[in-house]
Amino acid sequence: HEISALSVKVKQIRCSSCGGPINLEKDSACVHCGAAISVLDEVAVEKALVALQAKEMQRKSFDPSRLGDAIMATEANARRTRALQSLQQVNHNQNAWLGNISTSNGLADLVESGIGAALAVWLSD
Repeated sequence: HEISALSVKVKQIRCSSCGGPINLEKDSACVHCGAAISVLDEVAVEKALVALQAKEMQRKSFDPSRLGDAIMATEANARRTRALQSLQQVNHNQNAWLGNISTSNGLADLVESGIGAALAVWLSD
């Protein structure tokens, strides 16, 4: 339908694939390379570009309602990092301390269990 309407105004076009001439009144494809005739709707392309640009601007725009969530997530990550670093330090200190005491009376197991329980509660907050 679009090609018929176009052929009333334009008799010949150039192939978008090979550049050869196409007679719209008698050809339905390029006689040189066989490429199909395609008609680009400039209005539809412009509309699509405007819609995509609006979506991109919305994606990049500042949304104050998301700021609180971002701050909370950043703080939660920082807390987790600090907790893991503290846990590593406690484990290091605990291993050094336990190496200096006698483990025959079970004191080391009790201390280890207590520190582990305290850290588990602290990390779950």
